[in-house]
Amino acid sequence: MQLKNFKKISSFFFILAIFCLAFFIPRYFENNTYDAMEDELLSIDFNTIYSTEELLKAPDKAHPPLWYVLMEIPTKILGIDHGIFYYRLIQSLILFSFSIFSFFYFQKKIPSKTVYVFFSLFLSNIYLIHLTSQHRMYAMVIGIAIFYSLYWYQLIKINKDQSFKSFVLLGFIAALGFLTNYSIVWLLPIWPLSYLIYRRDGYALKRLLVFVATFLLLISWFIPTFISQTTSFANQSNITLNLINIAKLFGNYFGILPIFDLKRVNFLFLPFIILLYILFFWQKNRKKSSYFKAILISTLLMFFCFLVVVKITGSRLFYTRVSIAIIMAFYVLIADSFNKVKYSKKIVCLLIIIQLSQFIYYFFPYRRFSIGYDLFNYRLNPIGHFREFPFKTGSCLLAVPGWNKLAAKYYLRDKVAILSLEEFSPDNDFRLKKCSKIYVLDQISVDRSEVNWQLVKVRNMSYKLMPIKIYKNQVLYSLGKI
Repeated sequence: MQLKNFKKISSFFFILAIFCLAFFIPRYFENNTYDAMEDELLSIDFNTIYSTEELLKAPDKAHPPLWYVLMEIPTKILGIDHGIFYYRLIQSLILFSFSIFSFFYFQKKIPSKTVYVFFSLFLSNIYLIHLTSQHRMYAMVIGIAIFYSLYWYQLIKINKDQSFKSFVLLGFIAALGFLTNYSIVWLLPIWPLSYLIYRRDGYALKRLLVFVATFLLLISWFIPTFISQTTSFANQSNITLNLINIAKLFGNYFGILPIFDLKRVNFLFLPFIILLYILFFWQKNRKKSSYFKAILISTLLMFFCFLVVVKITGSRLFYTRVSIAIIMAFYVLIADSFNKVKYSKKIVCLLIIIQLSQFIYYFFPYRRFSIGYDLFNYRLNPIGHFREFPFKTGSCLLAVPGWNKLAAKYYLRDKVAILSLEEFSPDNDFRLKKCSKIYVLDQISVDRSEVNWQLVKVRNMSYKLMPIKIYKNQVLYSLGKI
């Protein structure tokens, strides 16, 4: 008995150690590879300038409030002086907690091979590593999506009578996901729809009504704000909906890096899709696989609905991160197929290997073989580039748009004093006169309607803009009196 217990304990710690290494090592390298990104610093700025009560009203019109509310206390403790590492560590620990709990919890509920394959796919996806290592809400929403998907899969696969408590719990988890990040809206309907298609009876309908009622009740207070957000949020995308872009989007779900060429996709995309099709086609035709068909139909239907919404709205929805949570449904389908049909083991292993192959491009972005691949974000923050610029001693800088003030402070505070837009007024002219020279750093990639009024305010103070240097999406000006 003691030997048996020792083996169990040893097995537990061995699996935990492997999981920790596979989870944290890539994120450690990611942190050393990428500067603090624009969105990360903007998130810190949101928590700096808004109170908890204001955050509940979702002042960030692209995202719901829950994650920002939870980040209030860490932001007050850390500020900006301690760098970005601890912020990223918080996100990694949030996702790790969700993942490791789900791993050991469902290992006893569903076949362990399915759990191992699911998390092997999850841990080998470089896009998920990149996205969830940032100080953003994606780590939390992916963690919620993992538990939500595996819980539904367990209910559908077991196909036994379930108490209403399970569906109340799922409604609660769905609400948490929705209030964390909107990408989960493309995953949420997949599982109840699969459950209904598979069961097709009044029993299932009653339980789904409990799920929906719980979900709507928990988010009811936020629905007016959500409607206001979706109707007022400005379009920031000019990406065309075509087969090439759809292929790049779909491949990016699995960490298959897109390339900059508008007419080509990653050369591994086609073999990946062929393998995926073979795996799903063979599984679909297997006996006793009606639950698999239900999940597959629901997943493809929601992906199609996402494309339709993109087509109708023509908006920034056509970004991978906006719908990334849907990858969890695909990973459940792949994991379920493992060891179920002929050659399925080999196919799944090949899919994981293809995902792993993308790590070399991501972590060696300046090698010749990486040229042409879209590695998601600037490896070095464009504002950080200006740390090397010889600012005049005692000079000041205005960051445009205003939300880049914190980023400018983060990267340039030892080089130049950072001004706020409010200081450009006749009442504060004495403050400006103390500056030996005044610079403006303008992010030209931003919608000019967000920026022009700020530049007009500068010109109204009888200043003229004289361009000095352009780097990536930033233009540095010096100001001279007219």
